[in-house]
Amino acid sequence: MWFPTVYSPPRFHLTIFVLTIYVPVAILLIQVKMADGDNDQTTVDISKRVAGDKADDPLPLKKARLSTEDVEIAGAEFPSTLEGFEYHFNEEGRLEHTGTGKPFEFVIKDDKFNQRRYEALGEVITDHVYGLLETEVGLKKITVPIDASNDEAKSFVFASKEHFDESDKVLVLIHGDGVVRAGQWARRLIVNDCLDSGTQLPYINRAQKLGYEILVLNTNLNRAAGKDGKLESVRENSSPQKHVLYVWDNFLADVSKDSVAMVAHSFGGVCALHLVSIFILFILYICIYQVESGIKSVHSPAHDFSIRGK
Repeated sequence: MWFPTVYSPPRFHLTIFVLTIYVPVAILLIQVKMADGDNDQTTVDISKRVAGDKADDPLPLKKARLSTEDVEIAGAEFPSTLEGFEYHFNEEGRLEHTGTGKPFEFVIKDDKFNQRRYEALGEVITDHVYGLLETEVGLKKITVPIDASNDEAKSFVFASKEHFDESDKVLVLIHGDGVVRAGQWARRLIVNDCLDSGTQLPYINRAQKLGYEILVLNTNLNRAAGKDGKLESVRENSSPQKHVLYVWDNFLADVSKDSVAMVAHSFGGVCALHLVSIFILFILYICIYQVESGIKSVHSPAHDFSIRGK
């Protein structure tokens, strides 16, 4: 730890300085550790994060013995395209039935079947939005980790370019928790209202007109098929917080910090604050060591940041 090195009892003024910040920093360290635990699982219950996102989550599965009806519903096969569901987005970006022109109808059978059908349609819409990010606003799908091997689990982000080190302005978009993925704010708004209210496309269009480069994060895609098709955690991206830190370190670390703007919704704001907390700790780390040793530059091995003094 940094503080035992700094703490020097004969220097009374330095002792007071260290004790003044030691407790709040220690608390912050604990909070960061809790949010970014070693077990690759987020420690905050989704149901306690954002009530708005919870509405999109699947219904809880029973732990008791499944009935014949349950098995039939769980094994039901749903279409993998919007056309298969007999829906499409009209010119206004509203989801409507291809035959009747009516909005999406949730209730067609019993509750369990309706929920499974809604979830399956949501997965199709996720792929549709991914496509719009590439075709409508010209973003590139970039694999993370960027050095991933062919047989390991991978996630991805969408960006207007692969390197931002020479960019004047960058807009970073971070969605909330739950079932939403890159490019979405809320699935239920996409289904029940329109693409403009439920996706990030209007933000991207406006930002591009203002000259911003775009980086769309995918904080909820933390597990994917790896070797032998088994579901595995994505290396260095196994939680929303880790994903944000990885993207910052590998895409934005060399960008002028006053050139980066972030728009975060719901739990995405928690992830953004987690990133800020890392910077706070790092700044304190630099200040303390400069007071003690008077060094002119400090390097943080944890995040590869380097700040030089006068």
